Amino acid sequence: MQVVILASGFDTRAWRLRWGPGVSLYEVDSAMIMNTKFTALGDIQPNCHRLALIGDVSKGAVQDGLMQQYLLRSAATWHLLAQPAMRPHAAASFVRQTSVRPCSQTRFAA
Repeated sequence: MQVVILASGFDTRAWRLRWGPGVSLYEVDSAMIMNTKFTALGDIQPNCHRLALIGDVSKGAVQDGLMQQYLLRSAATWHLLAQPAMRPHAAASFVRQTSVRPCSQTRFAA
């Protein structure tokens, strides 16, 4: 299973939750937010394979990088919108672009 958290902010699901084996979690947010989170968490290790992606979710570069380098088309994917203040059309566009041929178990939650 793979989890994509859009506008992840200071979300700590990767550390708080007990993920099953093989789960990959991708957090997408700005460099400022990610650097602050890294500083605050220090050496604490997440409970899953976690990758921080730096970028503006309304820009195509993040989607392209995520799709080409990381997401597995055959794996179940959860897209989570962590920050309700994120523009809905930006979140919808991101999910559309990263789910061109989604697995039957792809889900979106806010």
